[in-house]
Amino acid sequence: MVLTFLASFAQEESRSVSENMKWRIKKDFEQGLIWGGNACLGYRLVNQKLQLVEDEASIVQLIYELYFEGYSDNTIAKILNDKEIKPHKAKL
Repeated sequence: MVLTFLASFAQEESRSVSENMKWRIKKDFEQGLIWGGNACLGYRLVNQKLQLVEDEASIVQLIYELYFEGYSDNTIAKILNDKEIKPHKAKL
């Protein structure tokens, strides 16, 4: 019976911690704060907020323009390679 009581207590504590974390994440999202992950092309992560990188933004625009013109992902990659635009995470 003691083991059942302790297991119930541990389960409730785990649920409570989970609810608190969900609440914190929701509040941070409302404030525009990012939880974990990495910034994608065109943005830099500064103090948990995304900051636009103008140089990379033009690359993102080009990618979207090519995509909307009907180019495939392979063709877009070839065009970027021909223009010597390196991948976002490439080691230089």
